Amino acid sequence: MISRIGELEVKTQNPDRLSRFWCAVLGYEVSGKDEMGVAISGASNAPTVLFVRSDATPAAGNLHLDLCPTDRSHMGD
Repeated sequence: MISRIGELEVKTQNPDRLSRFWCAVLGYEVSGKDEMGVAISGASNAPTVLFVRSDATPAAGNLHLDLCPTDRSHMGD
């Protein structure tokens, strides 16, 4: 299955601070914000980055890739 990265999810203790940093680095803008975290977006084909509030540091790291198939529909569609 061929896919593209739809979203990057980063777990962090401080979504606001980290999102401001990555907006400056990537030229992105805040596209959403709630009690769970902050979403930033760039160009239409660039992945959205989600900074999700988490007090714990995950054992497997803090980055999750949300892949979107490009050669078929999502499973269950």
